[in-house]
Amino acid sequence: SRMAMSVSRNLSLWTTSALDALHSDSCSQYLKNSLNGNSEAIQKLLEYIWTHWEHPLDGVRHQSKTIFKNILKIHQKTIDSSCGMTDPFFLNMTHSFLSLEWHIKGKYVSLGCLVEYLGTEYILTVDDTVPKQVLGIMLEQSLATYASDLLEKMFESHKNELMSSSQSNNWIKQWHK
Repeated sequence: SRMAMSVSRNLSLWTTSALDALHSDSCSQYLKNSLNGNSEAIQKLLEYIWTHWEHPLDGVRHQSKTIFKNILKIHQKTIDSSCGMTDPFFLNMTHSFLSLEWHIKGKYVSLGCLVEYLGTEYILTVDDTVPKQVLGIMLEQSLATYASDLLEKMFESHKNELMSSSQSNNWIKQWHK
């Protein structure tokens, strides 16, 4: 268990350092290409995250979430586009997570991170049945906490998105469809 915590902590620090390097004015195109979401290094980190979402140690699960959030930020810094909504890496990742069974706990954590980073509108654009699916899984006691966390993140994010748009008075209607 010490080894698992040490590895996850080091990977978290590494992704934080990589993100800091990308924020530097002297960041090269080579570094950006090496840290792109489709690069071998990031793909290996994603494999690590996926195998550790449900680790028995809370610290490892927490570090996996931090690593994943850092990967989202790292990838965004490596692409020239300011809009991640049309980026193939984000789209493929979202489709991949949504295609998983709703009984996998890691699905909720990863989707929650995507909601925090890209917003609920993005998730609903990809699959508008997500709130209904999450509500349906709330009856399963072992998944209710994960599902309610995701639903809360989606609700808050969507409310903020709609309140800041022209639909400020109609945000709740979107959730009653």
